[in-house]
Amino acid sequence: MLFTYTWPPLLAAIGSVVLGVTDSLLIAHYSTSALAGVALGAALYELPINALLGALMAYRILAPRQPQGDDGGLETGGLAIALKRVLPFAALLSCAGVAASAWGFFTLSDATWSAALSYSAGRAPSLVTEIAGATMAIALVAWGRTSVPLIAFLISGPANLLLDAVLIYGLGPAPELGAFGAGIGSTISTILPLFSSRASSQDTAHRTNRAPKSAGAMPSGQSSPGLQWAPRSWTTAEMLSSR
Repeated sequence: MLFTYTWPPLLAAIGSVVLGVTDSLLIAHYSTSALAGVALGAALYELPINALLGALMAYRILAPRQPQGDDGGLETGGLAIALKRVLPFAALLSCAGVAASAWGFFTLSDATWSAALSYSAGRAPSLVTEIAGATMAIALVAWGRTSVPLIAFLISGPANLLLDAVLIYGLGPAPELGAFGAGIGSTISTILPLFSSRASSQDTAHRTNRAPKSAGAMPSGQSSPGLQWAPRSWTTAEMLSSR
């Protein structure tokens, strides 16, 4: 049970690392300075994204304990708070990252730093999409859709591989963007899973609205297809007072 609720944020952190590794592997044949720059840019990106994922710790704890609202429907208050508090900060860091990268790119003349900053400028917007995806994944897992993080990972990984190849080397009609293309490819690949998560949340809400409402668990003998209802969590004070 514990692993059910901990593997979504774990997979989100691993997915961020996998995107950086994919970028490095595909840029390796482009140029040595681009390879060094992308590796440096990916390392710099890990600092804000891990800090933002850590900010979701409170919601990771809350969501599995209270998957239902007071009316028997899905609990969305914690989701709204997490998105309203963390997402604007992610957007601020993203804008600051793009601005700082652009300033450094036109100021510094070193080839490695130029590649690192161009990569950072292309990937900084994914701070917003990764946090939005991680927040929705936490909620969906708490609502019983435990396969959503894996689906998102399976979408973003291959998409990043394809987009990197096209944008780095300019395959087909796409322009050759080098390290900047690697960053843009990673950002686009984090946007695509959001559509799947949104569809899953709408489907879950639809099933819940059709299911019988109760204050705790589903009535005996009834179950909502595809939706797992977590048992009520008792605090130490409640357990002692019930004796």
